Amino acid sequence: MPAPEASCAESHLLPDLPQPMPVANPETTTTQDLARLVLSYIEDFWTGRKIPGDELRRIIATSCPRQADAVWKLLFPAHVVKLHTTDFFILREHERRPKGYDGLIDDAGILPCDEPAPF
Repeated sequence: MPAPEASCAESHLLPDLPQPMPVANPETTTTQDLARLVLSYIEDFWTGRKIPGDELRRIIATSCPRQADAVWKLLFPAHVVKLHTTDFFILREHERRPKGYDGLIDDAGILPCDEPAPF
């Protein structure tokens, strides 16, 4: 039986928020497994979008609180890069970046500008 649709009042409140990240079992999961899990989640819900720094830190902290620092070190700058002076990140792979950021080359994980090229 299909799930009931959200009412009009509910559907506009949170239009496209990512689904909660599954929590991993810390006893059976390595740091690399956790990093892959977090990266997979980010790719599913943040491809083509800027990731607020607070949201990225929350995703990492809630999915692997004991290994958050180690997971962060595996993800940045290998898989996510920072937008210059902002607290936003995007995925490193050019085809997963928002429009305008696909040709930019980063320096140690930080892109040289905050705004994408206009065309």
